[in-house]
Amino acid sequence: MASNLFDRFGGVRPMAAALIERPSTVLSSKTAGRIPSTKQPEVLEMARELSIQISALDVVFPLNGLSDVPRLTDLPPPYGKVDCHQRSVLQREGGA
Repeated sequence: MASNLFDRFGGVRPMAAALIERPSTVLSSKTAGRIPSTKQPEVLEMARELSIQISALDVVFPLNGLSDVPRLTDLPPPYGKVDCHQRSVLQREGGA
């Protein structure tokens, strides 16, 4: 299985050809580790046309998908735990 978005297209040159871009432009995106936001919909559409299985997350994180994106539960408190039953200060004071 291809390890990143560029590999799934078959490499920099095949991806550049599919997107009608210069290889240097695609290589710049690979080196930067990001697809410009203006190009992301085009990459998704071309992948769909070529039957390349990717998601929007693969385009946002082209080098590694979600493997390095922390999950909410992986973050230190107070972010990892949410208490939905605690009343806000305004509710306790009768303001809301």
